[in-house]
Amino acid sequence: MKGYIKKTYLTIISTIKVCMIPAIAADIISDTQAVTAFKRHLATPPCYSKILYSEADCNNNIVRRYYAAICDENYVYRSLHRNENVDLPISMSNRNWSSVYVGRWRDMHWAIAGYDLTIETQPSPAKPAPDGSSYVFVNELLTFGFQHVQAGTFVWNGNYFVAKPSRFARELGQTENFTGKIVVEAGVVKKMIVEKAGVAEFQYDNSITTLPHGLPSVISKLTPDGHCTARWLIHEMTKASTEETATLFDPKQRIQPGLAAIRVISNGVETVIQPQNSQMRKEILAEQLADFVTLTQREAARRSFIRKTFMIVIFLLFGSGIWYVWKRVRSV
Repeated sequence: MKGYIKKTYLTIISTIKVCMIPAIAADIISDTQAVTAFKRHLATPPCYSKILYSEADCNNNIVRRYYAAICDENYVYRSLHRNENVDLPISMSNRNWSSVYVGRWRDMHWAIAGYDLTIETQPSPAKPAPDGSSYVFVNELLTFGFQHVQAGTFVWNGNYFVAKPSRFARELGQTENFTGKIVVEAGVVKKMIVEKAGVAEFQYDNSITTLPHGLPSVISKLTPDGHCTARWLIHEMTKASTEETATLFDPKQRIQPGLAAIRVISNGVETVIQPQNSQMRKEILAEQLADFVTLTQREAARRSFIRKTFMIVIFLLFGSGIWYVWKRVRSV
């Protein structure tokens, strides 16, 4: 009897060990290079010299295009409307069509509007800085769709993570860290879930050579039931070197020298530095005025066409009414 019990015990133990082998093997399987790169991106403070991306609807119809650069707290955020060359400073041959062109360099918060530059140091908490809340949007892209977690603060434990709240989340009163996990399929991160912050789903395009390996080309924000609500298409992400930071983030490097009127605000005191090249400035203003006149003429022609079309429709309706009444009278 004792021998039977002993044999049964050993059989059970052996069965348990065999059953545990797949689980142990699953635990020790290392990440693919793509998953490792994805995790490293979120765990490392971001430093990119060029990020080109688009906001799109869930059918991939592009709504707006953007350029961004970032290194720690320094950043640039710019909307793109035409064929602006983001690698060159604003000039007469590289016009500024951006409705939003802002950034931060060390203690300087800045904004470029047309050919004018505003720089503010030590902005008052009661008054928005020139760059406003644009850092939130750059951080949201770098965390692949999450405004509430801070890029570069992810600590990984397998496919689970802990991340610090972003500046935006802290302003809303969030003090505790966020937790979440990733879902890996076919060797890449397919989905990321951040508790109390949402879900994002990813797609990859290996033909895009301007994206680091392992980072998604399409980011979709999802509702809890899995429906797409917003989408970003990433076209390029280029790492920055330490030598590039001054050129990237110093706003004076982003406009041709002598072209800008510079408004400097420090401790609430405002100083305006007039453009050094007044002739170039006059030529630019004349060019802008010509564009405005062309647009005005176009608008006037459009309104004239609408007015004429309206009059023709009224005339036809009035004529049809008279003909209908005349026909009724004849029939009586």
